[in-house]
Amino acid sequence: MIGTEDADGNLRLGVLASTNNGPDDRTETALAAIDGRLENHSHTFRGIWTMANQTNVVAFKLIRVAEFKELRRETREGKFSAIYLAHYPVFQNSSPFYAAVNAKLREPCEKECASFISDLSSSETSVNCKDTEDISIACCKRDIISASVYCYEFSGGAHGMHGCYGLNFIADNGQAKKIELADLFLAGSGWEKKLSDYCIAELRKQQASSVVDGKVKELSPNRLTFTVLDSGLQIYFSPYEAGSYAEGFFEVDMPWSVMRNFLQMRGPIKQIVE
Repeated sequence: MIGTEDADGNLRLGVLASTNNGPDDRTETALAAIDGRLENHSHTFRGIWTMANQTNVVAFKLIRVAEFKELRRETREGKFSAIYLAHYPVFQNSSPFYAAVNAKLREPCEKECASFISDLSSSETSVNCKDTEDISIACCKRDIISASVYCYEFSGGAHGMHGCYGLNFIADNGQAKKIELADLFLAGSGWEKKLSDYCIAELRKQQASSVVDGKVKELSPNRLTFTVLDSGLQIYFSPYEAGSYAEGFFEVDMPWSVMRNFLQMRGPIKQIVE
């Protein structure tokens, strides 16, 4: 999103979709406009969402649940430079579960930063290296948090490497327990094949080359990365997993209705699926 704020505190934001056309080549398309203002000491954002084609107008109220922090480290020595940059949320809820989630989102960034800077500082490379991680909130409930992580690393070569994965946690005696796909479905129900078939069909619709040419015919659910949404699962495929590097990322949105007969309704997902 990008926009402006006037002297009276009214915000006008444009919602853009970014398409990866290849290395360093992205196209942005306007999806909607948001008109609103911050209230309650900036803890609430109330406004109107208008689709770009003017066909749908929705009033909304958003409540701030987290503040985003930046972690940046940089080192330079002669022709060599290394930059690490991460953005991660810090949830404002003071419960033990949210405190544990905050730690599980922050600590990997701190470890990756230290490792990246240390490894490259001791190498003989003379290129400008960069490692970035951006964590976004996908779902925020009382006892469940889901976040997506987009990362990029360049340490020499023809191009850098992009990646995307999900982090999902459920409250467990005040701790943050990581959720795996198998935790969401009934064991022995055949959910693995159903999920694989659905993803393959959706990737074929998106013209993912490795699926279209038959190199990827089925998927191992245990190796898939995902986030939990109110509407269903969002499953991520980084470059080379379903297509070439130039094709970029692929995402498959799977509604809960597709997998309803396979869901473990006594498990973590009961907070979301009605």
